[in-house]
This record gives sequence, C-alpha cells and structure tokens, in this order.
Amino acid sequence: FVAILSDGMGHGSKAAQESNATVKILEKLLESGIDRDVAVRMVNSVLLLRSPEETFATVDLVLIDLYHPRAEFIKIGAAATYVKRGREVQNIKSTSLPAGILDTVDVERTVLDLEPGDLVVMVTDGVVDSKPAEPGKDDWIIRALRQVEVVGPESLGEYLLNLARINQDGVMKDDMTVVVLQLMEKEIGRQLVAKG
Repeated sequence: FVAILSDGMGHGSKAAQESNATVKILEKLLESGIDRDVAVRMVNSVLLLRSPEETFATVDLVLIDLYHPRAEFIKIGAAATYVKRGREVQNIKSTSLPAGILDTVDVERTVLDLEPGDLVVMVTDGVVDSKPAEPGKDDWIIRALRQVEVVGPESLGEYLLNLARINQDGVMKDDMTVVVLQLMEKEIGRQLVAKG
C-alpha cells in the first residue's frame, strides 16, 4: 500500500499544480515498477527541468507492507509524519530540501514495524506551522494525538484540520492537508489492510 503527499512551493493554485504534478509523476513511475529511489530522483529531475522559475515540492511517501506489517517512510523536505499507537506517538522528521531545488536529492528513509490499529498521520507544513508561537513547531500535534481517542481515520483527520484552523483563528495562511491511514486486521485469514 502506498500513500503520497506533496506540498508545492507557496500556496494557492500554483502550489497545487506543483504538488499534483509531483504526485502524478511519482504514482506513474511506482506503478510501472521503477525502484522508489530511482522514481524519487526522476521526479526531482522533472521538477528541475519543468520551468526556469522556482519549481519545487516536498515528497512524503509511505510504503506499507501489509503482509509483514512494516512501513517505509521516504521524505524529501516534507513535514513530520506521525505514527499513533494508543497514547504513544512517534514522529518521523525530514531535514532535507524539497525536490526540484538541487541537482541531486537527499532521500531520507525510516522503517518502522506496525501493528493492527496503528495510525499513520501525514500533514503538510501549513498544519504544523499553524501555531507559530509554539516553541517546538509540532508539539501541539503530538499533544493532540496523545490525548484524542480515535474513532477512525477520517474523524482524526478532520479533528487535526479543525485544530489547525482554530490555531489561526479560522484564517488559513497556508494550504493545509492531513492524510490519516489506519492499519486494520481483516476477519478472514488475519490479513491486514490500510484504511484511510
């Protein structure tokens, strides 16, 4: 199972175009069977060649092996991703620059074992940065994830977006996206599925 989140430079329609192009290109490359590292490097090259003006986007890629519940997180300039297991929250951060800035891209990879019920929460920087006075930018998200009782991935996504809007008094200063996946165990044959 693969989930891709991309955030283009700036906000509005131009940023949306960059992030949509990044996701579509990456999706097609992965579907064709190209190795994920090669696919990410190709996206970087495409973004470098697309326009003489600044064209770049973050890449947040989660590949989940449903047979041996494990997630591989590949991040290029992306905001933190969170894994929630009960009240425990782990964050996976990126220190690299977004794709399309440099000739070579620094692929940051983290692998974690998952369990049924675990939630994977991917967000854009508009959500993380919605509470600018916070000393640790994403501390508010970690606190919220630890405190909230989960009713499902959709509800958790809406909850985090609503908190981010409240943080900015309802006036969003940047695009905000939240993707929540939950690993569920199927009744038949102990098969795992990702729901989001």
